[in-house]
Amino acid sequence: MNDESPGSRRRFLLASSGIAAAGVVLSGCATSHERVGVDKEKEVTANEDLMREHGVLRRALLVYRLSAARLRINEKAVAPDGLNKTAMLFRTFGEDYHERQLEEPFIFPAVKQARPALSGLVETLMVQH
Repeated sequence: MNDESPGSRRRFLLASSGIAAAGVVLSGCATSHERVGVDKEKEVTANEDLMREHGVLRRALLVYRLSAARLRINEKAVAPDGLNKTAMLFRTFGEDYHERQLEEPFIFPAVKQARPALSGLVETLMVQH
């Protein structure tokens, strides 16, 4: 008897794509000293690090965008567990760490001090956070 029905293969493919996407997202979170077996990388500036973090968050949003398209076609096309894990990653990394521990206490005050004309923009970003 063959246990590989089209539905189980689809679930396997979706689960493996979700795992692969999570791997890509998480790989962007590692710093050079945390990676094992990788040649020592050049230190990056704070601006570059912030832009890399924004890239990680954009990848998580891409997972949502692609999942939404699949869900419109077939509501069972995406495993809810994968979306939940992506949401938890986004909250932990994006909101709790990136926004609250980096941008709000360090980046935004520095921008306000260096460019007072941008204070209104910083206030808008704070409201959005």
